Amino acid sequence: MVVLPTEKRIDWTRPPVAVFALILINILVFLVYQSGDDKKFEHAVGEYQSRGLNELELAPYENFWEKTYGEKTGLTFAEYKRENPNDVLGDMVFNEKFAEFVAETDSFYKSDPDLLNRWRTDREKVQAIVNTVSHRAYGLSPKEFSIVTLITHQFLHGDTWHLLGNMVFLLICGFAVEAALGLTRFVIYYLIGGMGGGLMYCIFPSSFDGSTHLVGASGAISAVMAMYVTLFQLKKIEFFYWAFVFVGYFRAPALWLLPFYIVSELMRLIFDDNSPVAYSAHVGGFLAGGSLIFYTLYTNSRAIDQDYLQQNQQVDTFLEDQDKVYRAIASYDFTRALKLVDEMIATHGEQTPLLQIKLNLFKAVGGENQREFLIECLNQHNKLEGLATAWSNYWRSLGETEQFEFANETQAQIALKLLDNKEGLASEKILKNLLENNFVGAACAKLARRLSHFYEREGYIDKKLHYDQLADELTAKL
Repeated sequence: MVVLPTEKRIDWTRPPVAVFALILINILVFLVYQSGDDKKFEHAVGEYQSRGLNELELAPYENFWEKTYGEKTGLTFAEYKRENPNDVLGDMVFNEKFAEFVAETDSFYKSDPDLLNRWRTDREKVQAIVNTVSHRAYGLSPKEFSIVTLITHQFLHGDTWHLLGNMVFLLICGFAVEAALGLTRFVIYYLIGGMGGGLMYCIFPSSFDGSTHLVGASGAISAVMAMYVTLFQLKKIEFFYWAFVFVGYFRAPALWLLPFYIVSELMRLIFDDNSPVAYSAHVGGFLAGGSLIFYTLYTNSRAIDQDYLQQNQQVDTFLEDQDKVYRAIASYDFTRALKLVDEMIATHGEQTPLLQIKLNLFKAVGGENQREFLIECLNQHNKLEGLATAWSNYWRSLGETEQFEFANETQAQIALKLLDNKEGLASEKILKNLLENNFVGAACAKLARRLSHFYEREGYIDKKLHYDQLADELTAKL
């Protein structure tokens, strides 16, 4: 479940310079500096193989794998290696736990001093290359703690989605916090919040032995989210929620969300111990961010722009009304949801999101006004997603007499929609009925041509030629 504060909108008279700068720095670090990681990975693997370490360390790696992964996978090492040869090689090169394991259990080469010395030299050279990869060089390791990596890990990310997710959260929550605190204080608190997340991770790392390097701005962004709700304290503000298929808005005292954030991350930390997500860093960020605002309120409350916080945000009535619709849907009260959508259309106009909701409701549950709405969509909103499926479902629910009660022009439009849903036989039936009723307008010519294209794609060449000829004849009569 995602819950985000959305009380404020960006005030472009005081643009969030620091937020934009932080986003830009994170993107540049990822695109420029971290883009070289792939070559470093390849270089390390190539050196590892060229020095024969993949063969020399295979036996101890099998022992390590059986102890570490064997029970979890339910496979033998030979089976796993056969199915995942590249994963095995990569793990041998980059797994810190294995590097420590092979150094501690070195009996396989102790009997040969020359082999031992060669192994140590080659391993150190490969390890030197591995250590240039971004998360090893500047990620935060509980076992190799440093002030530098406590800051630098905040600007590294695991992949594109990790980066985008963090930057979206930073933008949504950061601009209001920056406006309330000012640029300089915001940047300082952002970095301190990230350091708080990093320190908590060092105390409660993702792996039991602290061998995993932490990267990402999640700790700092958790701090920003905590600062947001702590700044507003007990004032009721707007929050956006997304839980499975349900989305919407609600208002609640801001500070109530801080315990929710912390407890939810603690529960994940305790019960989701196999996750690669650093939940402890999130908890540390929340605690750091909230503490920084409480400290500022107590020692220097004038540093916070209370006028900005007290400005009443203009209520977005569209979003409030839309939330009522989603609540009705979540309660399975589809009749009320349809009524609320109609009221929104009357108030806000025929906006595509509203029409799409209405269409989806009719597709799911039908209704007495379904026929009129589907015809309206044919004429005015023909590009709505799912309209072809909606017409197919509705058409099949009608008896044969009812199917041909529509006006000729409407029947032709329906046939085209049925074709979009690959209902070739139904479209043919409609065209036949139209021709029997001597309706030979441009709509029929278009339908015949579309049937020709449809059957060509389906591989029915005789039908393709038949409808091509019919389309030519109908066009000639126009």
